[in-house]
Amino acid sequence: MKIQSIHFIFALVFVPLVLCTVNVRANALSFVTGATGIEKADAAASPAVEITLEKMPAAASPVPINTTTVLCKFKVVATDLPAAAPIYLTGGDAAFSTSHTEIPAGTSTTEVVVSVTPSTLGTHKGGIAFDFDGINPEFNQAYSLNVKAYDPDHLPTITLSRSEVELEARVGSSAEAELTVTPSYCFDYINVKAGEAQNTGLIVSSTLFLPNLGEQKFRITFRPKTEGTVTQTYTFTTTMGEPVVLAVTARATGDIEPEPVEGDELVLDGSAPLAFYEQTFDDVAEHNKPLHIAGWTNVAENGTRAWWGYTSSGDEPFTAAKATLYDSKVAETDGTAASMLLVSPALDYRNAKGKMLEFRLMGQFLHDDQEEKLDVCLVELIDGKPYIYPMQGFGIPAKADESGNWIPYEVDLSVVEDMPDVFFIGFRLSAKRCAASSATYYIDDFKWGREKTADGIISVKGGTCDDNAVYNMQGVRVLDKATPESLHTLVPGIYIYMGQKIRI
Repeated sequence: MKIQSIHFIFALVFVPLVLCTVNVRANALSFVTGATGIEKADAAASPAVEITLEKMPAAASPVPINTTTVLCKFKVVATDLPAAAPIYLTGGDAAFSTSHTEIPAGTSTTEVVVSVTPSTLGTHKGGIAFDFDGINPEFNQAYSLNVKAYDPDHLPTITLSRSEVELEARVGSSAEAELTVTPSYCFDYINVKAGEAQNTGLIVSSTLFLPNLGEQKFRITFRPKTEGTVTQTYTFTTTMGEPVVLAVTARATGDIEPEPVEGDELVLDGSAPLAFYEQTFDDVAEHNKPLHIAGWTNVAENGTRAWWGYTSSGDEPFTAAKATLYDSKVAETDGTAASMLLVSPALDYRNAKGKMLEFRLMGQFLHDDQEEKLDVCLVELIDGKPYIYPMQGFGIPAKADESGNWIPYEVDLSVVEDMPDVFFIGFRLSAKRCAASSATYYIDDFKWGREKTADGIISVKGGTCDDNAVYNMQGVRVLDKATPESLHTLVPGIYIYMGQKIRI
């Protein structure tokens, strides 16, 4: 069935217009045999249908309720129909009606008038179908109907709780006002258009409101970047309603107040290293606030953001150290380079019974080709000054499909050459601080000093291990179940397998 749409669009000048003519005829040729050969003759005329649509000018604008308005007329010229063809309305809206319910059998010209008598405000939708399935489905035609209805005794009005707003904020901060818009007898959406002023720092929370709800709240927010006074207008309009204007005056004062630097200074104490240490971050003091854990040093290396504490109360609650450089108030083009470093207490390599470093890590809101980078760093003191060395081979998750999974890391530091007697482990996140830096990382269950089992593997909560695991030279497990085939998938180099160094 072919479907066409009749949208009764509001306009200032209305001219009757023939939109569509459908003329369908099936012809057949037959052959008869005479004494002199085969002669070709026209077959008897077959059924045909021609439908012409005329849209009425009155339907080009909203129609009044409780009044019948003719929307359109269809002229249907039918030839040699073997049976009557039904006409029916679709969509279930009782506001629509037709002058005929069928096209009669035989040859006829029928004018089908479509009218609407709405009893309620708003949009009325339906359709009309000419059903020739019993004759020839190719004759079928269907049209959609769409009209808006208003109350002539109560024209639409828009009421704002305030017509003027004044806001004041310091540069770098924000101010906000909450208002309400109340539609009365509106049958179409309420739209909001800002005036011509540019770069005002003003934001309206919604520019579209529903016509059939009561009081609707919205906010005007002022976030200035430069000092001075700005003005802006917002015009609220709806079909057949008088526009309403909201005038906003906003003043920005002073300079950006410097954001306080979070965390600690990078001052490390290696005088009492720990041969065995565990930290579960259960003592996180405040959610999404700078992390303070005894023995740890939390540093805003570049910028003002440091690591935060995190507490989850979801289906699988956990506490952890959290790092993110996401800042919704800073566009990507305005972002500045930043990094944060979380450093463990001093760890004793010389006297540790075991040389295993363990922790769990999870990334969230990761995105492909992200600039955000998390490094696991070896930190040592030389003449009292910290030296920081990012370690390779950890395979830190950094893609969208790697988000949301806890990864257990088991690092055998006994395979790392020239380990200092006293060392620290640092976790450094670096990127731009801006709205585009969504990647967030969590560290939990940090351990140092446990021994390897006989097969060189130790059991870690949340992880799975087996005696066929393969480690790189940094002690990071790179393969769980080694087979001759899977070993050849590794990058050529030196690995630890079954407690022995192997070359691949």
